[in-house]
This record gives sequence, C-alpha cells and structure tokens, in this order.
Amino acid sequence: MSKLQAPQWNCGVAENYTITISDPASGAPIPGAFVHLTAFTPSTLSGTTDAGGQVVFRDVIVKSWIVVTTPGKGPPVRTENYSQLLVLASGFSTSTTVIPCPIEL
Repeated sequence: MSKLQAPQWNCGVAENYTITISDPASGAPIPGAFVHLTAFTPSTLSGTTDAGGQVVFRDVIVKSWIVVTTPGKGPPVRTENYSQLLVLASGFSTSTTVIPCPIEL
C-alpha cells in the first residue's frame, strides 16, 4: 500500500497531519485501513481511513528521543524511542515506517 502524509514530517513541531492510504497498483484510496501513529506528543493516536483513504491527526509532535531509567539494581538503561506510523489494511501487508527525526535527549 502507498502512504502519503501532508505536510511532510516536521520534527519537534506540533502539526496537523493528513495520512492518505492508497493501492499502489490502481491509485485507488483504501477506506477502512487502521492507522496507528506513535509520536512524542500525544504518545499514540489511532484512526481508520475514511472513504477517501484519509485520516487526520491533530496537534502531533513527532521526534525521536532517549529515555534513561535506573532499575532497582544495576546500571542505568538507555532506551531510544522513535515516532512510527503503522498501517493495517485488508489484503495488504502490514506496513511500519520509522519517522526520520534526529534523536533528542
């Protein structure tokens, strides 16, 4: 399946994103696709594409970030987190895209 977002990913800035999912062979929109966005703020958003193959997520900040945790015993653990877009649509392979943002501390 083809995925297009508008505007282009803008790391670290709150944006309203319109995600469009379509069939790459015919260009036809894919209604009813499940779209899940893991971002920095808010942490997760989910929706289903409308008849035009679109879903809108508002006031989203995408970025990559590091979380350092200290377990009860042992050294600190550093975890790298990336904003990602996951799409599931009937008849198509699951698609996951990591959004290319530089890692921030």
